Amino acid sequence: MSEKRQFSRFASALEFYCYIDGDRFDTVSVGISPSGVFLETMAKVRRGAIVMLVPKNEAAHDFPVMLIGRVIRRQRPPEAPGYGVQWLRCLTKRGMEAIYHFIASYPEFSQLTLPFADPDVMRAQVVGYDFVANRFYVPSVPGKGAPVPPSPFVPEPLTPPPLARPTPPADFSRSQEDGAVTKALKVMHEQIPVSIATSIIVHGEELFGTVVMMSLTTLFVSTAARQIAVGDEVRIRLPVSLAERETIVELLCRVDKLGPHLALAGGTGLHLTITAIDESKRAGLFERYVKYLYYQMLTMR
Repeated sequence: MSEKRQFSRFASALEFYCYIDGDRFDTVSVGISPSGVFLETMAKVRRGAIVMLVPKNEAAHDFPVMLIGRVIRRQRPPEAPGYGVQWLRCLTKRGMEAIYHFIASYPEFSQLTLPFADPDVMRAQVVGYDFVANRFYVPSVPGKGAPVPPSPFVPEPLTPPPLARPTPPADFSRSQEDGAVTKALKVMHEQIPVSIATSIIVHGEELFGTVVMMSLTTLFVSTAARQIAVGDEVRIRLPVSLAERETIVELLCRVDKLGPHLALAGGTGLHLTITAIDESKRAGLFERYVKYLYYQMLTMR
């Protein structure tokens, strides 16, 4: 069967939120199969790009199943413009049963014969399914379960962490409502493991620490400082390295709790809620940075 017919053998249409490098565009699929999907869109997407997709009706769930695919071809007018995407993986934080339910909910996947899973996978909450190898697995999330890194308590230069540079933001078309990634990072407070040296301004004094977990609304900061209390307002100076530019973003935060982080091994720190963002130099930079890190976390094996 030709590649083109393979993607168009199912006629059902499904609306998707799509993400590349953390940037979102909305599209409609006009053909779904167990091996891939054709996305009808005028967006400019590079061949070989890794795409994260969430069906819009799935995005209504807490911790939705997310699909990962690779762009393998482009279709130009006069035929419907768009891209053929090969399925690679799907991921969930709701256990293996969520993937079974997801697959069963879409007749387009009816030809898939899902394998039995290992006991470790059956017990896990974060589970992946590999379409190519036809197997379930437990994804390795960078930093999860890792020890909290030691925090500097002497003045050190703020060095932005080394990151692969995403492409500049594309002029993607999308609707006004929050997408699945915004909901995960802002409403569900999903946190991304990082290790970013930062300075902490509190009571007019500059202290130092390491941002270890972050979402769009929360931070967990490891620090050796002892003069910070619950209820204090602190200003976090966060170095952001994105799209060939390095910027310091200042986050005004409230200390909600002191103590260890449940996802990390040992070490105490500051559990912070972000109350305001000072990014006058580049509006929207912090949100794009966090979404890019989330995209990288989910699309890298």
